[in-house]
Amino acid sequence: MNKILILVVVKLSDRFKELKQKRIELDATREAIVRQMQQLHAQISVRRKEGEIKITLFFFFECFLLISERDAWKQKYLIERKKTAALEERTRSISVQICTINYDDI
Repeated sequence: MNKILILVVVKLSDRFKELKQKRIELDATREAIVRQMQQLHAQISVRRKEGEIKITLFFFFECFLLISERDAWKQKYLIERKKTAALEERTRSISVQICTINYDDI
């Protein structure tokens, strides 16, 4: 009985050492990944700041505005969104005209 108990304790001790070593390796891996993420975050921050510094000349409603490149995409998006509404309305009206022409032919 004593021998069995000693064997169980030895096996558990070995398993504990294995798990401890594995945890140390995983912690090292996690730290490496965190360092890589911090480097990527720093690169993104630098690029974002560079985008704010660069100034572009943007034509908007017949006047020139100086805006950062970061905001330029937003201005372009808003202009295109306004165009889209008009185009959708025109498409609907043409679709209605086509439907009425098709029903008149039947």
